[in-house]
Amino acid sequence: MNKKIITLTGFMGCGKTYVSKILAREIGYGIIDSDAEIERRAGKSIPQIMAEEGEAGFRLAERRALEDILSGEFFVLSAGGGAILKNADLLMSRTTVVFLDTDFDKCYGRIKNDRNRPLAAGKSRDEIFRLYRERYEIYRTNCHFSVKHEDAAITVKKIKEFLQNN
Repeated sequence: MNKKIITLTGFMGCGKTYVSKILAREIGYGIIDSDAEIERRAGKSIPQIMAEEGEAGFRLAERRALEDILSGEFFVLSAGGGAILKNADLLMSRTTVVFLDTDFDKCYGRIKNDRNRPLAAGKSRDEIFRLYRERYEIYRTNCHFSVKHEDAAITVKKIKEFLQNN
């Protein structure tokens, strides 16, 4: 566990970006959004990358970006919803991974009409729920700390307490 980098993981729409901004401000760290960094490096959006290179191409770009990003210190990383799938080894060994355990209905409400999420765009609620279920155990078992996320202020408080006590 490396407290110099805090990684927030969880399903699409779970609140990683929002919580990471608050947490970073409160602990005096910088913030990096892995998806934004991938887009910056590629010079195109994630939907474009997925359309041109498929999920495998995107995951390769994600891995390369994370390897570079994780050479820094003192930041909160808002990881893409699927980043933990192929990068658990990297994230668990170089960062403190916090899983934002968010109710599916909350996540779904935030992503159901979002066309910038290629793995959810155009999918039914049931299809997205299957993906949530498939990933849930991966998130749960590949973290240093899991927090039930309902309210950002409470979530940030719990994360800070964990960091202080571990």
